[in-house]
This record gives sequence, C-alpha cells and structure tokens, in this order.
Amino acid sequence: LLCQVVFNARCLPRRLNSILCTIIPGNPSVHGLTARAAETVFSPPEVALAWEYGQYIVTPTVCFCVLFGLGADSWKVFAYLSSWVIFMYLLHRFPSLTLSKKAMQGRRLQVLANQLWGIPVATVLAAASFWGVRAEKLGRADYSQSYWIVACVFLVGLFLHQLLLPEDLSSQAFDLHDTKYQETKSKMGCTWFNTNPVNVLKARHYKAAFVSPESQKKTHSTLV
Repeated sequence: LLCQVVFNARCLPRRLNSILCTIIPGNPSVHGLTARAAETVFSPPEVALAWEYGQYIVTPTVCFCVLFGLGADSWKVFAYLSSWVIFMYLLHRFPSLTLSKKAMQGRRLQVLANQLWGIPVATVLAAASFWGVRAEKLGRADYSQSYWIVACVFLVGLFLHQLLLPEDLSSQAFDLHDTKYQETKSKMGCTWFNTNPVNVLKARHYKAAFVSPESQKKTHSTLV
C-alpha cells in the first residue's frame, strides 16, 4: 500500500514521501523503485529473534525484582507481565511465523540465550531467600551479614540452571527436520521462479537472461 501511494499515486508532498520511504522495507529512494529495491520490499521479513532475546530476558528480570519489595499493588506488575507474555506468544506464533522467513543466526546465539535465562530464574530464587532472611528462617534480619545469603543463593541458582541445561544443545544439527524443496513445491503454488521480482521481470522482458527451473536443474546436475 505504501509503495502504491509513494511510487504510483505520487499524491503526497516530497518530504512526506521521504518519511514513508523510511518505513518501507529496504528504505528505497524517493526518486524511484528499482528492481533490486522492489525485491527487498516484497521479500518476507526475517524472524528477528536475535534482536528480541534481550527483552525476553531483561523484562522478566526487572519484573521479578519487584519480589524484593512486596506491596499491595505488586501483583499488577505480574498481571501486566502475563498479558505481555500472552500477547508476544500469539504475535510470534501466528502472524510472525506465517509472514516471516528463516534467519540464519547459528546455534551459539540460542545457547547463549538459554544460558542467560538463568538470570531471571535465579532472581526469583534470590527473592525467596531474601524473605527467608527477613522471616529469620535463614539468618537474623538485624545482621547485615545474613543478606550475603541472598547473593550466594543467586549464584547457586545460576549454577543449577547451567547444570540442568541439555548437554547436546550446542551440537544439534541445524534444520534437522527441514522440508526438501521438491516437497515444499508440491504443496505450494508459488516458487522462487514465479515470485522472485527480478526473475519474473527477466522472464517477461528479457528472456535471454532468464534461467528456467529445468535449465538450472540440468546445470546443477552437470556440476555435481
């Protein structure tokens, strides 16, 4: 829709078109939409887990810090947190995965994210030990030395989390159950050859540079 408004209708001021171009994927030039820019615009976005792991760890950790100072309205923080979790789950489970393509991020990022998830888990354990000290079950509340137990329990929580992580997490093969191209092609009406903007333009206007699926398959077989 934005491309239609900016590049076809051209009914808006130039400065407003420049602002809209910053919203369009790939940030195309306001002077015109090239074939490469059109390919970027109409390509599905990647699953941006690499940029979202941080908030999935920091947000729960900040909310769990409320457990150290309980009040009459502390439950509202966790009500908002639960609403945020449900919203993010539905957002990524249905629209994002349906409209996005795979992102090659590697296993190291996933392993690191699973390890850092021990921080919010250990924070909950540390809050429990904090109130154990306040209730004089894990020491004396009037002795500052007793609160060192909270730091020790936090470190123990981190250690236990690392200990319980699957040992073969970093050695799992990427896309172990990935669907093959031919099987996917038989289920879908679109392929790279009839949806890629540059390839479609070649097939329509410059057939000399167009490489058909059959020709590419023969070339690949010859090289192999």
